[in-house]
Amino acid sequence: MEQSPLERLINDISKLPGLGRRSAQRIALFLLKNKDRNLSPLIDSLKLSYDKIIECDDCGNIDMQ
Repeated sequence: MEQSPLERLINDISKLPGLGRRSAQRIALFLLKNKDRNLSPLIDSLKLSYDKIIECDDCGNIDMQ
């Protein structure tokens, strides 16, 4: 059976270092309660980071494209 979008969000957040399931639930609910103020800017920041920040092939540090 496929996970609900909320369950998927909680599971993905709980994969971050130092975050367990309960913390992930709190974060997910916080983000979803005010999507325009909390979730949308985070999505934009993650998208920008995904597009512009790379890992250096030589040294492994992060760098900007």
